[in-house]
Amino acid sequence: MRDLKGRPRTSARSGASGGHAAATLSSAPAALLEAAARVLAPLVKLLIARGVTYQAASEMLKRVYVRAGQKHFTGEAATDTQLSLVTGLNRKEIRRLTDDSLQSAAPESRAAQAEARHSSPAQ
Repeated sequence: MRDLKGRPRTSARSGASGGHAAATLSSAPAALLEAAARVLAPLVKLLIARGVTYQAASEMLKRVYVRAGQKHFTGEAATDTQLSLVTGLNRKEIRRLTDDSLQSAAPESRAAQAEARHSSPAQ
């Protein structure tokens, strides 16, 4: 089986799912996921302390995955299908995340929303 660039696949998953199902904890290398959890734990603690919700952090992580997926296909523009396959996000989500008008709009944390309400002049 070959990947999207025509190279032989070396993954244990190749051909197993037949679709583009997202990698689960059981199919991804456990040691890598455990290391990622250790790296992310202090960052998540900081995000919580600063009022950043899971939804906002999740949205940011999706955008990071899409950008990394785009860089994965060097020298060529990645299609939505290719990005979907390498990120595990569906094509509709890929389109939404790559839309230029939405790309610049970062989700606001609850703390930032509250600060904006309290700092705006009374009417």
